[in-house]
Amino acid sequence: MPTYRALAYKMGPEGSQPTYLGKVDFSSRLVVNDSNSYMHNREWQVVRIDRIEPPSWAPNFDFIPTVYVSPIVLRARRG
Repeated sequence: MPTYRALAYKMGPEGSQPTYLGKVDFSSRLVVNDSNSYMHNREWQVVRIDRIEPPSWAPNFDFIPTVYVSPIVLRARRG
């Protein structure tokens, strides 16, 4: 399964500086406003891609993009 490497920053509360996560291998193609996931400390992290720099980046480019992500909170179903 191919992965998509990026320099990742996690967005915090409004007005705060993003937190640098490092080089991250995402599980699927990087698309703004789509959900994605990556492994961190043996746990899958599910995020939304908020922004990709440069905006014109494409998977066939020869450099690693910078992405800004927000966590997605998954809620358990009650049943």
